[in-house]
Formats: sequence, C-alpha cells, structure tokens
Amino acid sequence: MGSHPRAQLPLSGNKTVCGICIAISAPFCGYIRISTSILAFQVFTEETELCDQAIALQRLWQGDVTSPLPPSGVLPRCKQVFSTTAATLTAYAPKWKKTVYILSSMHSVIQTDSTTKRKPNTVTLYNTTKCGVDVMDQMVREYTVRTGTRRWPVAVFYNMIDMAALNAHVLYQACIGRQERRVDFLVELARELANSHMCAKKARKEQLLRTQPSTPSPGKRAMCQVKHQCKNNHATVRCVHCYRYTCGKYRREIPWQCQDCE
Repeated sequence: MGSHPRAQLPLSGNKTVCGICIAISAPFCGYIRISTSILAFQVFTEETELCDQAIALQRLWQGDVTSPLPPSGVLPRCKQVFSTTAATLTAYAPKWKKTVYILSSMHSVIQTDSTTKRKPNTVTLYNTTKCGVDVMDQMVREYTVRTGTRRWPVAVFYNMIDMAALNAHVLYQACIGRQERRVDFLVELARELANSHMCAKKARKEQLLRTQPSTPSPGKRAMCQVKHQCKNNHATVRCVHCYRYTCGKYRREIPWQCQDCE
C-alpha cells in the first residue's frame, strides 16, 4: 500500500510506527481490505494501538507481535480481566522456546486445523496474507553476505547490501520482462561491481611499475616478482609486457631471428 499514489506519509506530527502505518492505510478507509503488519522490536502497546485505530476506521487488522507480552498479560488465571471484544490475541508455539503472537480484529473465535501442528486459523490467515518484511527476510536469508560480527553498524550494512541486491533483482526482471535465477543474477552483479575496481587496481599497479627503472641501480639486484615456484631469487631484468622483475628461472627465451624478420 505504501507505493499507492493516494498513500501519503506524514511529513510532520506522529512519525511513529503506528502513525506511519495509519497514514499509509488511510486512503483505503471504507474498502474491504485486510491490513497485515509486523512490529519488530516494538512494545506491545504499538500493535494494540494500530488495532484500535483500524477498528475505529472500520477496517480489519491483523498483526504479528514479535516483542514479548507484558508480565501482566501472561497470568493464566486472569483471562477475564484482560479480555476484550475488540480484538483477539493468539499465542502459538510452533517450536520449542519460540512463541508467535497474532493480534486480529476479524476473528472472534479461534479454530485449529486437524493436522499435527494444530495451527490456529489466525496464524494460517496471517501466513497467506503476509508480505513485505516477512517475504523479504525469507528471500534475503537464502543468499546473504552477512557474516558473524559484534558491531551493529556492520550488521546494518550487511542487511542494506542484501536488501539492495534483492531490489536490484526485482527491478532487473521488471525491465527485461522475463524471469532469471537470483543466484545467477547475484553472481553476475558481484562480478560486474568488482570488475571496475580490479581493473583500476591493475592499472595503478602497472603504472607504478612503468615509473620504476627497467634495471636496478648499479651494484644492486631486485627480488623476483614472479613468485610461482622460485625461492626469492634475485633478478636484474624486467619483463617487457608486465614490467615485473624476473629471475632467470622464469625467463622465456626469445627465438633467434634474423634482421629481415624483426
């Protein structure tokens, strides 16, 4: 909805997560739309405020609360005190030590499916309507440049690189009008981005070698710069093509030629 021409972000006033979400979805008031959100690293009151705003505007809201519930909301014997008729909160534990909280304003009764996972209908609907952050995170984790680090600026930089590569792949497919494997696109993108830097580095190195004299100073010898198998041999002559000092072990002999063939 944020790309819709009628959706306008607030330039002033409430610039919180709740304010931005309400401003983006404001042009769709009166339409049958389901708003799905995920609030990462936010307090529980942010999601409840979004749900209250959606109910006031007669819209359906469903959100994923990633932060833990307040201590007062997890008391098992006080359900009547903390119950409400505006929205329904579902706590679902798909794995050990992992709990998902779904706050929905369109479900008054929670039903579970007949599979072994016993998944509630709120979670099933959220999985079918989720997009944006959740789908992007799944795609980014598949091919990522992220490595282990303890510095949060570096972690943010890795995340920016991953998101930029994903956006570039989406735009590239939209421009060419056909599908292409993302792994092939990322490999080609990395090669093209690094090619200019590698060529510039090679040109600077060749320029530095050209500025040096073709032979060392009288009475001095240089180390062989073609170190494939030689053991730090000394050299006095440069290669005519790459301008590197080459010892006699790696010197390529020029065939004998007459003056007419030169």
